[in-house]
This record gives sequence, structure tokens and C-alpha cells, in this order.
Amino acid sequence: LCGGDFNEVLSSKEKLGGSTHDMLEMSLFRDCLMKCELKDIGFSRPRFTWDNPRLDIHNI
Repeated sequence: LCGGDFNEVLSSKEKLGGSTHDMLEMSLFRDCLMKCELKDIGFSRPRFTWDNPRLDIHNI
């Protein structure tokens, strides 16, 4: 069992707002999980663990 915040996403669907995420970095992270035989067990609500207190399109 391995847990923690890796500060990385497996797909662009896991990120909202802010700068775009590098596709290569996501691919390398997925490859690392596979090689180490680790599995993403997912999560349930809230979808994002952090946001800035801004409104509308400025919210991250």
C-alpha cells in the first residue's frame, strides 16, 4: 500500500483551470505506476482538494 499526494495527474480530466499539464509527464507517471504495479484507487468527493476563492472562470 502506497499513499500520498504525488502532485501529478493521470489524465487532463483530473485538472481544472490553471496552466495546462504536460502530456509527457502524465504518460511517464502512468508508466511508473504500471511498472511499480500500483493502482489508482480513486477518490470520492470533493473532486478537487484545493481551489482559490475566485469566481467563475478565474476559479482554479
